[in-house]
Amino acid sequence: QGITILIVAFCVSVCQCVALSLWTVDLPASVKALEGSCVAIPCSFDYPSPGEEVTQFTGIWTDESGHVIYHPDTKKAMAQYRNRTNLLGDLLHKDCSLKIDPVQASDKGPYHFRIEIANFNKYSYKEKTVSITSTMDLEPVGFSVKEEVLQDDSVSAKCSVSHSCPPSPPHISWTHSGHVQVQHQEMGGALWRTTSTITFQPRRTDHKRELQCTVTHSGGRQQNASKVLSVKCKRYELFHIYTLHNLYIYIGAGLGAAVLILILLIVVVARKWYVEHIYIYFDTLNNKHNLIQERIYNKML
Repeated sequence: QGITILIVAFCVSVCQCVALSLWTVDLPASVKALEGSCVAIPCSFDYPSPGEEVTQFTGIWTDESGHVIYHPDTKKAMAQYRNRTNLLGDLLHKDCSLKIDPVQASDKGPYHFRIEIANFNKYSYKEKTVSITSTMDLEPVGFSVKEEVLQDDSVSAKCSVSHSCPPSPPHISWTHSGHVQVQHQEMGGALWRTTSTITFQPRRTDHKRELQCTVTHSGGRQQNASKVLSVKCKRYELFHIYTLHNLYIYIGAGLGAAVLILILLIVVVARKWYVEHIYIYFDTLNNKHNLIQERIYNKML
């Protein structure tokens, strides 16, 4: 009889261990968050099969002291977390992801998830917790564009930044018009990277002009990154410009020569006119002088 009791106790213990092993949760040990912005804590959970369909779930998040930081009934949440926390996931799909917006310096954790399933069971996943490392420092912005670009060629520039709030990712704007594509990539460890790619055709007026992207995080904080464009002309355009330049030189030289010749002609004509009229003037004076002398001579006779 004693052996039977031991066997039954062993079986009960094994069953309890198996049942507990089916209550699992997956979430990062820590997440990094920007103060004043938001943070999304990825979370998924599992539970033993209830044997029948269950549809009523209550998801709760608490800190290590058991204080509620999220509850669907907001009155049950601590005042400092009320209206700042909400579930992102669908509990029917075993998604317990939590969003805190905005993040405060006091949001440190550790926090754990608790599930209450109507007409079945409830469980607190205390074996896995998550802590928040908040910071005021912005992540550096990645910026890339070619050192030199050709006029009217298709050029792409990229601006990217990492963050921890995929539901409200940073907004990236550009100082240049063009076709913009935005991608969101999961980096792991609750980190994401948002990348904005702009494609445009640089003009000659873009040379030495600053191309800038502005990142606006959830909460309003901004940061910029920029590079000065170096726009080069294509070879046929350089030839065209060179030809036009030479043509302008030839035209200028021709006009200059024509003006010079015209001035020389004017000088020659003016000199000829001047000489002729001076000659006539002095010839007239000489004739008058001779006439006067002749009259005086005749009177003396």
